[in-house]
Formats: sequence, C-alpha cells, structure tokens
Amino acid sequence: MKHKLSLLALLVVTLIWGGGYAMSALSLDYFTPVQTMAVRFSLAFLGSLLIYRRDLATMRWQQLKPGMWIGLMVFLGFIFQTVGLQYTTASKNAFLTTTNIVFVPLLNLLIFKKHLSRQKWLGVLLVLLGIGLLSIDFKDLSQLFTYNIGDGLTLVCALFFAGQIILIDHFLHELSSASLMVGQLGTAAFLSWLVCLWQGDLSFSSHPTGWAALLYLSFASTLIAFALQTWAQKYSSPTQVAVILSTEALVGMIASSLILGEPITSTIFIGGILIIVGVLRVELSGN
Repeated sequence: MKHKLSLLALLVVTLIWGGGYAMSALSLDYFTPVQTMAVRFSLAFLGSLLIYRRDLATMRWQQLKPGMWIGLMVFLGFIFQTVGLQYTTASKNAFLTTTNIVFVPLLNLLIFKKHLSRQKWLGVLLVLLGIGLLSIDFKDLSQLFTYNIGDGLTLVCALFFAGQIILIDHFLHELSSASLMVGQLGTAAFLSWLVCLWQGDLSFSSHPTGWAALLYLSFASTLIAFALQTWAQKYSSPTQVAVILSTEALVGMIASSLILGEPITSTIFIGGILIIVGVLRVELSGN
C-alpha cells in the first residue's frame, strides 16, 4: 500500500514540476537565474524549519551532513543546467537533463554494486527514447547532431541530479526526512547566495508577478516536491523514482496542450506512449 502511495506522491511531484515551467519562465523575466535559486531555496529552507521545528531540538550536527551533501548535488545540478542552457538549445537541455534516469542505475551499479534487471533497463531506455521524441525538434535535425560545451555541461547537471536521488536513497533509511530536508535546502540556499555575492546580483525586482512565481517555485516546486520525493524514496527504488520523475516532460506537454492549446503531433503521441510503456515496464518487472 505504501509503495502505491509513494508512486502517487511522485506523480504529484511531476505535476507540480510540470507547472513549474511557466513559473520559472515568469521568474526569469524579473530575476537572474542565481537570484531565483537563492530566493527559491531560502524560502523553502525557512519553510522546512517551520515544518520540522519539533525535530530541530534533538537534531545533531552529524545528522545534517548527509543532507548537506545532497544539497550540494542539487545546487550543482541547477548551476550546470542553467549555464548549459546558455550554450545549447532548450530542447536539448531538457532532453539531456533527463538522462539522469540512466545515470541513476549506473551509479548504483558502480558505487553500491546494485544490479538492474534487463527488463528494467529496457523500461529506462524506452522512457529515454520517448522523452527524446518529445524534446527533439525534427524540423531542424541539424541541431541534433552538433555538440557544444552546453551539451557537456547539461550532462554533468544530469549526473548531479542522479547523485541527489542516489544519496537520498542511501541515507534515508539511516536518518530522518527532517535532517535530510533541512540540510539539503539550507546548503543549496547558502551556496546560491555565495554565487549571488560573487556575481553582484543583489538588486532584486519588487514586481508582484515575479515574486508570485518565486513563491510557487519555493513552496510548491521545492519544499513540497522535495518533501514528497524524500518520503516516497522510502518505499521506491532510486530507478523507479528517476523514471517516474522523468515523466515531467510528458506532463508538461499535456499541460501545454490543455492550457495553451498546443497541438499534439504524432511524434508527441508516440513519445508519450513509449514513456508510459517504459514506466510500466520498470514498475511491473521483477528485480
């Protein structure tokens, strides 16, 4: 039962993150990427202190260290993704970011010697292929076969996001969700502010639309989504988590069609089917 609830929680996370695309675009109209990260993680961190205030009294420094390592993964993932986007196309950036679903089982194999069945590998590759169909612009295939520094930076970003999932799984059964959340969000916020200071990005817009978008990103896309992800990983494997969260791309496409009236092409339809089949393959196959 808890496994099914964890899958539902992860699907809620994908819905929240799917809506986060529009909020991110709005926030970047008024704030720099690093300003967005600094405010986003700071407000989420303050929210975590409020939610887990009863746990703080008994929380020790040693218990925060694993969360700090996870926070470093999150910060580096966002930084490399943002910088990479400046040198590559948005579609390639989105697609390459989702390759973390391949990095997760690879890291598990290399670090913890945890093997993945052939059926689950097939599911992972089907999801990756489906996301490729959603992300790649087949009207301009020349961009697909070119490589630049932005592509490499985005792949590094995917590696760090995979590291976040792996570390949560590794430490979650030893430590409380509270220590992991507080350490994770506090570290990401601190490092974001350091970059803000270094770049001199300390002049913030006061526009209400920008701050409304930041509130969504802070409390929905970060605090609530990270809390649900952390809880769900107690009852799901890292590969299952990565695969389900990768369906964010499909959710975003469906949302764009329903809200913005964007057409669903045959390529998008086939990609969506492959993603669904891949997720089912991972979920229903044996270990």
